[in-house]
Amino acid sequence: MVIKEWQEFSEIRTKSRAYFCYLFNKNLPNGLPEISEVSVLNRLRKIMGDLSSCEGVYLLDDNGIQVSDTYLPNGERKSDIGAIRSMRAYYDRAMKEKSCTITDPYPSLLNNELTVTASKPILDDKWKCLYFVCGKIPLLDYFKCSLP
Repeated sequence: MVIKEWQEFSEIRTKSRAYFCYLFNKNLPNGLPEISEVSVLNRLRKIMGDLSSCEGVYLLDDNGIQVSDTYLPNGERKSDIGAIRSMRAYYDRAMKEKSCTITDPYPSLLNNELTVTASKPILDDKWKCLYFVCGKIPLLDYFKCSLP
């Protein structure tokens, strides 16, 4: 990554994190008495529709194991159920912070482009972590879409 892109990313990171957290918290509030995988996925796919450049969304369990397909923007799915994501920065950071977060840019496994991932833990009414929602945005599109 060139220094200019890193500087641009650094300048908008805080505002972008706030925006993604707003989207996640608005559509996927914590503390609900009944949370199902289906309801979380439906809301996550709605968020994907709101972010035209989102390259994929998926759901992890509380141990960082992927429990859903990766939903791609063209309506296709990539079968990644069972993939271990617990060593990924987006899971680790969201787990430690217990809140929405955005990663530093990294090469995407979906398309090899530089990407950032927004992730958020989903907590039930007893504040137990049930899932982690994840959404990937290509870095070049991130500069365009992350701020309303």
